Parts: sequence; structure tokens; C-alpha cells
Amino acid sequence: GARFKNYWTAFNSIAPSAEYTRAVPDAAKLTAGAQLMVNANGERFVNEAAGLRAELPYRLVKDANYPHYVLFDSSNAELTPALEAGIELGEVFKGDTIEALAAAMGADEAVLKATFDRYNALAKAGADEDFGKPADKMVALENGALYAVKYHPTTFGSTGGVVTDVATGNVLREDGTGIANLYAAGEMSNRDFYNQHYVLAASLAFYSTM
Repeated sequence: GARFKNYWTAFNSIAPSAEYTRAVPDAAKLTAGAQLMVNANGERFVNEAAGLRAELPYRLVKDANYPHYVLFDSSNAELTPALEAGIELGEVFKGDTIEALAAAMGADEAVLKATFDRYNALAKAGADEDFGKPADKMVALENGALYAVKYHPTTFGSTGGVVTDVATGNVLREDGTGIANLYAAGEMSNRDFYNQHYVLAASLAFYSTM
């Protein structure tokens, strides 16, 4: 059999589920940076506006208390239809109060309420003392019904693949000998081009030259 290089998943960002955005295209407009994000316990665990591309999905995976939710209020009338449509899909939960939202989510009511109240207080004070989110991204949630949208890590894909001979692209066995008539190129055999992180657009050169 072929020898394989370790596989790594390259994180991209976070987003509502693909099923939700396919069924409700406007769900793609639900951005997370200025919102409150909580885990299944109702706890805030991250700076929701973290600048590095891979930081947010990494934090979701590291937290591991699935599912993770981004909370919205009813202040944006343009987004409300998309939020309402997500309820039937099981991707959005709604409550007229934070306590009702906690019940719909299955989260601990006291924990979520404390998280919600703390976030709103920090937003009104203009300083995120807990996670250091910029003040202009700290927007209080206090208008009308509340919604919790499931968010998931997204990836570019995986890196790794089979090990090949550098000069010919011939796929190698575990013992280092070549497998006759079997070759690999591009992302299937990136060797050390990417290591553990995906370099944007780099694979285009690999495809055309290998």
C-alpha cells in the first residue's frame, strides 16, 4: 500500500450550516463579529471579532461544547425573515426573553442570562473586559425577540496526501519503493509545501507544474 503523509484540516472561518444557507440564501448575511457567541452551556468563550482567519473556528473546536450559537435580536428587520425561516430547519431558536431563548436552546437558563447580562453591560460601557473585543463591535442585544443561530467551523479542506518521489511524482510504498504506473500531483501530494496550514492559491501552481 501507499505511504501517507499526515493529514491536517485547514480552518477558514465560521458560518451557519450549509443546509441553512442553501435553503435560505439570506442566512449568509448573518455575520457574527458584532454579536454575542455562546456555547451549548450558555457561556461566552471567545472574542467574536477575532481578526485572524483561523482563530474563530479553532476556538470553537477547542471549546468543544457543541453546538455553538450566535445571538441576534430583532433590530435588523431585513434579517428577521431569514432568522424565522431557520427555526423550522432546526438551525435557529427563538425566545421573547433570554430565559425563553435558553429553554428553546436547551441551555442552562441562569448561565445564559448571566452571560447575556454581562455582555450587554460591557457593550454599554464600551469596553470588553473579558475578551478584548473592540468597542465598536460590542453591540448590545435589547430589541425585541431574541434568536440563537447555530454556527460551525468551516475549512478550506485537508492537507497531506500520499508520499511521492520528488523528481517523478511516483507514489511510494511504506518501504520507499515506487508503485508502478501510479502518480500523484497537486494537493494529493503536497508533501511539505503546506505543512499544517493552507497557503491561498498556492495549489494552482502545483496543478499546472506537477
